[in-house]
Amino acid sequence: MSSLSRTAQAKLAAEIQANVPAPEWDAVLELTPKRFKEEVELKDGKKRLTFGEMVELSLKLKSEIEYRERIRKELQLHLEAGMLLADKTQVMYENHPVNLVTRAGAKKLSDKRLLAVGVTPDQIAAGYEIGDPSTFVQIGKSRKD
Repeated sequence: MSSLSRTAQAKLAAEIQANVPAPEWDAVLELTPKRFKEEVELKDGKKRLTFGEMVELSLKLKSEIEYRERIRKELQLHLEAGMLLADKTQVMYENHPVNLVTRAGAKKLSDKRLLAVGVTPDQIAAGYEIGDPSTFVQIGKSRKD
């Protein structure tokens, strides 16, 4: 029987751990409705919500925001078309300034261009700065769909 090196064992263990399915939230004792309720400020006042209620509300809000952003983008396109047809870059709407703004594109470095002008790959790699890590909750799409 061949034995694996420690590095190979660690990689195998990490791979096995990554493929272990996550438990359902209500099977985790600390997240059950009897143990986990937090007060959240909502439109109609403060409410104590369970973990499941928070996830459900978060998903509902995300859908609502995406829907409203789509509508807002469409409205912006129509407003832009109107201002271009009128040949105006500024108008007022009931004390609200409405401006047609043109911004220069964002500046970004291109690895390919840097290489083309003689910068070495090591110099390019040394020039990258990695920001501080952040931790947040991400709710993914349903796997049942």
